[in-house]
Amino acid sequence: MTSQSRNNASWEEIEEFLSEAKDLVGEGQFKFVNRKEYKDVIPRLGIKPKFEILLLSPEDYIKGPCSDKDKERKGNVWSFVKEREKGEEPIYIKLKIEDGICKCLSMHPPRLSYHFPHK
Repeated sequence: MTSQSRNNASWEEIEEFLSEAKDLVGEGQFKFVNRKEYKDVIPRLGIKPKFEILLLSPEDYIKGPCSDKDKERKGNVWSFVKEREKGEEPIYIKLKIEDGICKCLSMHPPRLSYHFPHK
């Protein structure tokens, strides 16, 4: 897979990424990068990061694989938006797999508009 920014990964590429990410989460190989600005978002939304990742499907895909903004880090970043029950805010989820660990880099309501290429 290319490391350039794109939002046209195939269904199969997305399934492959999600399968690996979910396997790692299930094996306990998961890290939530707890950013200061998101500290209150997770409790306010009443969500559990691992559970939200396990619920992702290729239809939730919006972008990726993209190079990490931190050029020192390995791995590509994938972005998803999980729509929730009517009246609940959707959740933007940014993931990467690095050194055998599924890392959640962001989990918060979307700040920008988005498009689901596979919905």
